[in-house]
Amino acid sequence: MRLKAPGVGAALAQQLVETVQSIRTLDLRKAPSISETLDWAQSLVVLNAPQLTRELIEATIGAIIKYDRDAEKVLVHLGASDARPGQQSHAGHSYDRHGHHHHDSVYENMREPRQR
Repeated sequence: MRLKAPGVGAALAQQLVETVQSIRTLDLRKAPSISETLDWAQSLVVLNAPQLTRELIEATIGAIIKYDRDAEKVLVHLGASDARPGQQSHAGHSYDRHGHHHHDSVYENMREPRQR
């Protein structure tokens, strides 16, 4: 990734790889391609992002996800959406069984299991 997206730091590159791998486990209409992942990395470099945050994911999800329904599913999966089971998100879509605890960093959310 760092060869194709110069300027992406090692920590951000690791977060991107782990995040995209996690996204690819979802049942999406179209999973993110390598090309889309590199586009996302380049977008984050332009934005001077040191790490993935909830706000950055919400603002840049279109770089890797092409369908609104997939985007909503991904945002919930990554904990970057306010949607909770049985509630509406900011885009007006309802969700079931995907509520996650929110962290500022997606990497933290992926590494720390949700406590109940």
